[in-house]
Amino acid sequence: MIRLKKILFPTDFSEYSLHAFPYARRFAEAFHAKLYLLHVVEPMRVLVDDLLAPASLLQMETEAEERGRARLRELIDLPMRATLEIEERVIRGVPFTEIVRVAREEEIDLIVLATHGLSGIAHLLIGSTAEKVVRKAPCAVLTVKSSQHELARP
Repeated sequence: MIRLKKILFPTDFSEYSLHAFPYARRFAEAFHAKLYLLHVVEPMRVLVDDLLAPASLLQMETEAEERGRARLRELIDLPMRATLEIEERVIRGVPFTEIVRVAREEEIDLIVLATHGLSGIAHLLIGSTAEKVVRKAPCAVLTVKSSQHELARP
C-alpha cells in the first residue's frame, strides 16, 4: 500500500512549474497528505561589483521573497484551505539544493515538480533542477512534463 503523508511542490512560478500544481494538489487530496509549497529565491549575483550596492541586492532579494509569499498564497483557494493542511515556504538558496534539503528535513514522501523540457545547449548551460532533484532526493519524485495529455486538471 502506498502511503503519502507529506508532499512537496516546489515552484518558480513559471508556466511549466504551475502545470505540475494540480498533480500535487490531487495527490494531497487523495492521500489526505500535508502539502508543502516551496519557492526558492536564488541569490542575486552581479558580475560587476559597482553595479549595485550590497544593500540594494539585499533589498531586491527581500522583495523577491515577499513576491514569492504572495504568489504562493494566490495558488491556494478556499476549498484547498478548508480540506488540506498546507505549509508555505519561501527560502533563499540554490533551488535543487534547497528542495532536497527541505525534503530531507521534513521527511517528504513525494516531490511533485515540472520539467522545463530544455535540451541541447540550453540543457548543458543551464542544467536541470528537476534532474538534479531526481538524482539527489531522499524520496520519490514525480516529474510532470507539459503536454496535451493531461492526467490532472486544475
